[in-house]
Amino acid sequence: MEDIGFPFTIACAEIEEVLQKDIPVEKAIEQIALSKAQNVFLRNPEAIVLGCDTVVCYGKEVLGKPKDKDDAYRMLKMLSGKTHRVISAVALLQKGHCDVFHDVSEVTFYDLDDDLISYYLSLDEPYDKAGSYGIQGKGKLLVKELRGDYFSVMGLPVAKVYRLLKKYEK
Repeated sequence: MEDIGFPFTIACAEIEEVLQKDIPVEKAIEQIALSKAQNVFLRNPEAIVLGCDTVVCYGKEVLGKPKDKDDAYRMLKMLSGKTHRVISAVALLQKGHCDVFHDVSEVTFYDLDDDLISYYLSLDEPYDKAGSYGIQGKGKLLVKELRGDYFSVMGLPVAKVYRLLKKYEK
């Protein structure tokens, strides 16, 4: 954010991230982003607070961060050679303002052989990322095609957030 003119401080939200299953995933992920922002805003009421969350969806399955190496392997095998959606939700709060939105991108993976998956799983990278990969790191080796916002796949649709922050400055 600093590179686009908005200095920031990171504050961790103290919430349990549970994806509500009885509503569309886009709305459920927005609720998590909003809960994160509200939790931090309560402790910092004079700040502009940004809450974010990202999930990967393939078919009806929603993939968050893997539980362990086996779970990461399962996710990468599932996504191999296929197209999936990456949904990133953002909530922006400031006294008197609240904006919540989501952005959807589509990512297609190459067919992944076990050697590449094993190499990737030997890194620290996949274990704290939705869908078990980070497009900004070595995970780029998995990606054949991207339709949408690269930064949204990383977890933050920067251009959209920038426009909202500019609105908040007024």
